[in-house]
Amino acid sequence: GARQPATRPHPFDPGHPNTMKPATSEPEQLTLRAADGYPLTALRYPTTAPLRGHLVMAGATGVPQLFYRNFALFAASQGYTTLTLDYRGIGLSRQGTLRGFRMRYLQWAHDDLSAAVETMASDTVPLFMVGHSFGGHAFGLLPNHARVARFYTFATGAGWHGWMPKAEQWKVLLM
Repeated sequence: GARQPATRPHPFDPGHPNTMKPATSEPEQLTLRAADGYPLTALRYPTTAPLRGHLVMAGATGVPQLFYRNFALFAASQGYTTLTLDYRGIGLSRQGTLRGFRMRYLQWAHDDLSAAVETMASDTVPLFMVGHSFGGHAFGLLPNHARVARFYTFATGAGWHGWMPKAEQWKVLLM
């Protein structure tokens, strides 16, 4: 008779070795102090697997850290103690009304994100960072970027309009 091919579990099947195993620990809420003293709220997700490293999630413009919760839980389940944070004026780091609130993107990177790097950096465990959109650009603005062993960025625009569709090019040029 015809030989049947061996079946393997699909990656989303519970029996597959790479299936996400949810973290069982809830995150710890931390208050970080930005370089200029501004208080920031961060969540640290402890690893539920053998420790492979620490990870900082550098979020996009205006995206609250809770958006990255599932990613942080997954990373924690894979051996990475993961820190998410809200930049000043956003999410859990917002203090009261934003009327009259002033901030600069440079502060989000230089002051806020650098506090997260300092919190998670260790001499014995590698520090990784994932940057989404603005978080990808922020890496180049970090005064302590040398403390990060590896950096991954996604959905980070180049700011160059040459490959954009014509209508989008005009919008970018007008801004």
